[in-house]
Amino acid sequence: DSRKRAVSEIRSIFNKHNSKLAEAGGVKWMFKQIGKIILAKDQHKPNNEVEMAVIDSGADDYSQVDNQFFITTQPNELDKVHKKLEENNIEIESLELTYEPENPMEISDANQEKLANFIDELESLEDVSKTYVNLA
Repeated sequence: DSRKRAVSEIRSIFNKHNSKLAEAGGVKWMFKQIGKIILAKDQHKPNNEVEMAVIDSGADDYSQVDNQFFITTQPNELDKVHKKLEENNIEIESLELTYEPENPMEISDANQEKLANFIDELESLEDVSKTYVNLA
């Protein structure tokens, strides 16, 4: 059974890294689901026009870094905000439903490297499609 094999592989990686695998949904309370939209860098229009379109789209929040906009929405509003942006000829680089931590934590550089290795091993498994961490 592929489910049993997948759980066994995941559990093995957890054990290798002195970690424990929680029950299904056991840490979900630590995250909130959001809609996330990243706009293409080159919008062929002034940033203030892009910003107004983002505000008018009904997005919850946005930030801008180096001429690129990062937008968050309520999960059930992602499609509506996406359509409004497209109606205003705003180019989308990516959009997804994702999870972000409720209380992001900070860890040492040494532990960041260990965590990166751990996540790399998990994501190398065929049956693992996405991982989430509660780091700042």
